[in-house]
Amino acid sequence: MLVIALFYSLVFYLFIFCSSISSQARATSTANGWMFTVAEVLSYIALAVLSIMTLHMITMTVTYDLKFRHLFKNSFMFTMGLLIQNVFFIALGGIVIITLFFDGFLFGIGLILTVIFGLSLFLLAWTTYCQWGYDKFINDKIKGAQKNRGIYEKVKESDSGALKKYKE
Repeated sequence: MLVIALFYSLVFYLFIFCSSISSQARATSTANGWMFTVAEVLSYIALAVLSIMTLHMITMTVTYDLKFRHLFKNSFMFTMGLLIQNVFFIALGGIVIITLFFDGFLFGIGLILTVIFGLSLFLLAWTTYCQWGYDKFINDKIKGAQKNRGIYEKVKESDSGALKKYKE
């Protein structure tokens, strides 16, 4: 986790620094201002992709024992392969935080929910989504990996073999 946090912090600082340099160059230069705007937009897109990758890295670290390069590669593949789902679940999990940007009634509800739940709603939505993705794409390729750990089949009392397996 420390390596992931350090990596993200350094890259975050680098992208913000590049964005600031681009803004300054665009403000002081009269020629080719559009190139600096494109560079700034690309740095924000890269920062968003890296942020989603970091969320995947953190979740993968909890579930799997991977080296950093495999962690980086897998998180990049999950980020780009499931981009629409990633954005949806980040928005779903962050809906409480999003309400804080509105005025009036929604701000009050968002503030109350943030005090009560904090970031736990976001983390719950993100972790559940990631575990679904890992079950679908990774656990099928790992011999002996458990799938659907949160979902169990109801067993009848007469089926002692299935009941014994469930209790194990």
